[in-house]
Amino acid sequence: RVPLPAGMPGHFFAPCAYEVATLAPVAQETFGPVLHVKRYAARELAQVIERTAALGFALTFGVHTRLRSQVADVSARAPGGNLYVNRNMIGAVVGSQPFGGGRKSGTGPKAGGPWALLRLMRSAPQPVPGFAADGRPTAPQRLPSITGEHNTWQLVPRGVVACAGPDAQALAVQMALCASLGVPAVDACAAPQALARPDLGAVLRAQWDADFAGQLASQREDLLPLVTASGAGYAAWRLFEERVISDNVAAAGGNVELLTA
Repeated sequence: RVPLPAGMPGHFFAPCAYEVATLAPVAQETFGPVLHVKRYAARELAQVIERTAALGFALTFGVHTRLRSQVADVSARAPGGNLYVNRNMIGAVVGSQPFGGGRKSGTGPKAGGPWALLRLMRSAPQPVPGFAADGRPTAPQRLPSITGEHNTWQLVPRGVVACAGPDAQALAVQMALCASLGVPAVDACAAPQALARPDLGAVLRAQWDADFAGQLASQREDLLPLVTASGAGYAAWRLFEERVISDNVAAAGGNVELLTA
């Protein structure tokens, strides 16, 4: 704990660092100058990421490594709306580093990103940014970046989608939509307990049902998108979440792009 000067006006929390043996002490988010340190062997990296993801929070994630294969592996596994590679984990720039998390760390589009206005509109423009004319997600997009840094915006499935009908026809449409998008889905009509799955990312329902929405909220700590159908069908983009990867490429031996500029 950093000592605070005596006689300071007001109330202050001194910066602290704690070494923990497990992730149990960090079961909740802590906003403040608090650092938890967990030592692990290199071979345990995948398990550490898995246990971190199981906490349910997904705001930011950082990794420092010169191994590009490890960057790719961590980027695919790690939770977090913003992933920082070989740089600090603070700061967000409109248009370059849209910021925001998911699961227990946020429910809406990223601030400063291409989806920022979508949830404020009655109907989204077509095609939705990040989707092609056929309704499928496009490839990751490079965002404006300073020299030596790559900022990439991409869409990833929120998680398993619960198809909640409520009838057989609606269920068939919902399952077909998920299959066409490559999003994992589960039949919540046949298995209502699926609504409590920790890896659930969204729920499809043919029409709004306040009782169903209340039941869903009562059995979860996170806030899931309950996506209902409109005249144009389901808003498929709500089954995905934005992820921004800010990669300090200069940290791995210099910015090679300057050699070919």
